[in-house]
Formats: sequence, C-alpha cells, structure tokens
Amino acid sequence: MSKREPTETAAPASLLDESIFRHAADCAPDGLAIVDSEGSILYANQALELLHGSNLQGLQKRRVTHFVVQSDLVTAALRKGIEEGKWRGEVTGARSDGSTFPATLSITRLDQSNQCEPLLLLILRDLTDHKVWQARLELRTKQLSALLEASREINSVLSTQDVMRLLVQHAMDLTSASGGCAGILVDDIMVFRECNIEGQITPIDYAFPRGYGVAGWVIEHRKPYITNEAEHDPLVPPEMYREMGFSKLVNVPIIASDGRLLGCFELHNRAHERSFTEEDTEVLVGLANQAAVALTNASLAESLRESAETIRKNEETLRLLVEGTPDFFFYIHDANGVFTYVSPSVEAITGYTPSEWMTHYTKYLTDNPINENVIFYTERTLKTGVVAGSYPVEIYHKNGSRVMLEVYEQPITENGKVVGIRGVARDVTELCRAEIAERAARQEAENRIKTFYKETIFSVTDGKLEIMERDEIERMCTGPDLPEMEIRDARDVAKARKLVKEAAQAAGMESSQIDALVLCVGEAATNAYKHGGGGKLTICYKGESIRVKIADSGPGMDSLALPKIAFMKGFSTVKSLGMGYANILACADKVYLSTSPEGTTVIIEVFKQPKPLELQLANLPDLW
Repeated sequence: MSKREPTETAAPASLLDESIFRHAADCAPDGLAIVDSEGSILYANQALELLHGSNLQGLQKRRVTHFVVQSDLVTAALRKGIEEGKWRGEVTGARSDGSTFPATLSITRLDQSNQCEPLLLLILRDLTDHKVWQARLELRTKQLSALLEASREINSVLSTQDVMRLLVQHAMDLTSASGGCAGILVDDIMVFRECNIEGQITPIDYAFPRGYGVAGWVIEHRKPYITNEAEHDPLVPPEMYREMGFSKLVNVPIIASDGRLLGCFELHNRAHERSFTEEDTEVLVGLANQAAVALTNASLAESLRESAETIRKNEETLRLLVEGTPDFFFYIHDANGVFTYVSPSVEAITGYTPSEWMTHYTKYLTDNPINENVIFYTERTLKTGVVAGSYPVEIYHKNGSRVMLEVYEQPITENGKVVGIRGVARDVTELCRAEIAERAARQEAENRIKTFYKETIFSVTDGKLEIMERDEIERMCTGPDLPEMEIRDARDVAKARKLVKEAAQAAGMESSQIDALVLCVGEAATNAYKHGGGGKLTICYKGESIRVKIADSGPGMDSLALPKIAFMKGFSTVKSLGMGYANILACADKVYLSTSPEGTTVIIEVFKQPKPLELQLANLPDLW
C-alpha cells in the first residue's frame, strides 16, 4: 500500500474575498488600523473612526500620533513592533474634538513575503468603562474595609452618645460628607440633640414626630431617604436646611435585630458637591446594622458548608484549601471511627502530628460534657448518614492544655452505605475565651455602673433616693395584716389613692403630708399598670412615717437611664416605668427603689408631720 501524500484543501473563493475581511474588521469592537513603518494609516476600521471622531477618509494617510496623545511613546512602540514583532501598553487616546480617553494599544508586525516594507497591525481599545468599573471596585473595597473597622470601633463603646457620635463620624468618612447627625426614637418621636459639622460637635434641638420631615418619613417607612435638592424637597423643613446650611442629605434608619426602630442617622453634603446615591445607602445600611459578629458567623457557616460540598466533589481541592489554613484542619475516618487522613495543619492546632492522629477519634477527647454529643453524632452519622451540622468538640493539646474545635462533617457513602466520615475542624479556642472574657467584663462593668449610680444618686439626693437590691427592699415592708391591693388599670389607681389617704388620716398624718403621699402613690401606681403590667400596693407603718410599697413584674428600668428618671421631669424610656419619678422625689421624704428585668419595686416614705424648716435648710447644698 502506497503512502498517502498530504493534500491541501482549497478554501472557497468567497472566504478569501477582501470585502469579507473588511466587513469582519468593521464589526470588531476595537479600533483597528494597518500602518506602514512610519506610522501612516493605510487602513482603518469603523470602530477607530468612532473612537477618533473622524470619518474613514479623514484617517487615511494620517499618522498614528493623530489618535494617540503620547507621540514619542508611539514612535518608540512602532520601532519595537518592527524589531521584535509586537508591542503592547497603555496610552491616552485622542479624539478629533480634543478630548482624551484611557486605552490600550497593541502593535503586531505583519510579515509578508512579497512585501519589502513591513506593515503593522494596530489595535486601540477604549478602557473608559473598564477604568470606571475598576475605580468603583476599588472604592467599594475601601468602603467595606472601612465599614469593618467602623463596626469594630462602634461596638467597643458602652455609651449611647459615644456610639451615635462614632456612627455619624464613620458614616461621614465613608461617604465624604461634610456634616451629619443622629436621632434617637423616643415615644415615636425622632429626637436630635447634636450635629457634627466638619468634625465639630454642635448642639441642636430638633424633634420629628411620625410623618413630619425626613425623620418622620423614616419612622413610617423604615427605609433610607435621599434628596439632593433639599431646598425644593417638601419633607425638609426650611428652617433646618437654612440653619444647618445643607442642600443634599441621606437619612438611614437604625433597626435592631428584633425589628425595632431605634433611631436614624443623617448626612449632609458631599465633597466636590457630589450627590448621594443608592450605592451610598448600601454602605450606610451596613454601618447601621450592629450584627457584625452574627453576620461573620453566618458567612463562616456558609463557607464551611460550601467546603463540605467541595470535599464530596473534589477532595484534592479541599485539601489544598484547608491544609494552607492555620485555623482549620481536614480529616477522614473510616466506618470504625479510626482516622485515615488528617491534614498537616492539625499539628499547629493540637501539637500532635498527622501520624499521631491515626487512631480512634475518641482518643484525645477531654472529659468535657459537650463531648457526649460528639460520640452520639458520630455514631449516628456512621449508622444512618444523618449529619448534625456544626457542633463543638474539646480535645487535649499535646502540652496538656485544652483546645475547643468546631467541626462540620459529611458521611462518605459507597453504593448507598456509609463507609466513613470526612470533616473540617476549626480552632475556636481563642474565640470561646474571648466570649467568656467579654461576658465577665460586661458583668463587671454593669456592676460598677450600678454601684456608681447607686452611690452617686444617694449622695446627690442627700440620701433621699436609695437604690437597693430586691431582697433588701422586700425586708423593709413586712408584717401581718398589712393593707394591700392589686393595681390593674386606671380605676385601681384612684382606689389606691383613696386607700392610702384613708390609712394616712387614720394614722394621724398632717393634711399637707397626706396630699404629698397620695400624689406620689398616684404617680407610682400609674407607672405600675402602664409600664409594669400591673402590680401590688402595700401600706406599712414605721414610727413617725408611713411607707407605701408598689411592686410590679415588668421589664424594669435601664440603669443607665436612672439619673434622668430621677431628675428629669417627665422623662420616660420605652422599656422602663420612669415617668413621674422627679415628681415623686419632690414630694416624698424618702424613696427606696429596686429594679431589674424581673420587675420594679418602689417604697415611698412620708413623715406624718412636716420636717422643721431649719432641718430642710440644713440639707440644701452650700451654694444655696
């Protein structure tokens, strides 16, 4: 059999027609040109015509330097293209109207056997959209980085005022705003007390009820609001934008994880007179959400689940991922619970080498009760294929310390039968320690605050208001057959006043003192049924005075709000029964208060006879 000689397949003549190539070149999105060694254009496609803004006839015989700003660079690039066959770089394109645009220029030498002078193919690509996209991506990356830092700093303070100040400052930094303020929702009214104007804190006094102004709109709709023409926006009160000197604003609600609207923050004007955009609100909404830790954990859990799915599809991919991560290790054990593979990163976490881990999974478990679930979950997965999701495991480190792990597992099945388990373990030891330390620090801080307010309030009121523990206050009003009644509604408040008045009269209390006691009882009883869900009133007698105890099982008062509750007339909070305490303090001779999430108890003590005037004057501060 003779060897077949290779044959050439001739292309159809229509494919070689010059019009086909011209049409293809004109359809290209980039500007194309064929130039001689001097850079004179011999051919240009329609895209180059559009880029430069001239017609094709106008481009013919022109030099490349007519549509590229850097003439010296282009001349050198042409020489490179002739000498080395190709050149590529970024240039500044020029249009016929004098405007410019970022571009890439590619030069390729066209070698032709029948051509003495080399020709060059030029490709000019407009990078304007790419540069805009790249700039937006870089800005978003910077914003996200700044957002993470802002969330960390905001969550590191305990004062509401400090939180709101930091919130406004970081929001201004993220959007390049020149001013901003934050409002707190109090009794369905958004209250603003200060404003940050170019870094300077200035007192203000604005209150917006539901439906009034931008803040009132946010109360109703619980969505961000943008206006870049404040002077023409009907929601912006004229006196506000005139006084504060802004023309653009964005207002973002602050919503708690349980859905409650806590307040909002508002930014004014941007650098270079730029407008606020929807992209700004996306970043600001992220700043408003204080659930950064929860979001991080959710993201991590999703990553673990995705990693587990990757294990099932491609074990080697997961190994490359996990083995290079110091906080994770990957493992596989067989149907008997004996490890067959543990990634090298296990040694950095546990101190044991992968070969030392080639034993039963229970060998290094500690006596921590949580490990009882480890055996249960593992055996159940091996028998049924049911997985428990992520769960904690505590093991011994080689140095004797304990390491807390979070593991996520999936069964390995063959022909429908479970033959082993593969999983990912994450070292969460420091995280657990940090959480324990944080809880301890928070408790200590709360105790210090509580002691501080107790001692401060006692001192400032010259012993008139005393904050007590529940067991202390319960011991103050005890005894058999004490008059008492339940307080459920407004009618019971009137009954309570009458009961106390009759008891005081029977005990021989002077009439002005009776009026003071009845007034105090009315305020406290109203608080009990309005804010505490009802309560119980008890009357007890103590020598020269009468004590009235009113106790409820409501949510209690916020300890941070006690000074305002005590001294600011009419002050109230959403979760407290603080209304009227200033009135009580003004009329009573002594007030004892105990409050906690389990309820609030107040004892009002009024002397049967008024104190002597000289005794009252002795209690006044020196400056009086």
